[in-house]
Amino acid sequence: MTVEDSWDINASKPQPVHVGDEVKLSVRGTGSKGDFYGTHMGLIIFIRNLKKCSVGEQVSVRIAEVRDKCAFAEKV
Repeated sequence: MTVEDSWDINASKPQPVHVGDEVKLSVRGTGSKGDFYGTHMGLIIFIRNLKKCSVGEQVSVRIAEVRDKCAFAEKV
């Protein structure tokens, strides 16, 4: 088990990220609305307004919104 996989999405707070945090993600794919996404400590993070990217590419993002089961970020 890696540190990234150690956060349990079903556990109660605290979340592994907070608004304003900057993290580096490996892009894993696209969501149903076309946003690219990656994970950080098991939390799915959707990357808003990222137009061109390849699966596996490393992207630095700033967290803009945190919800119970996911977060949204903007590319830095």
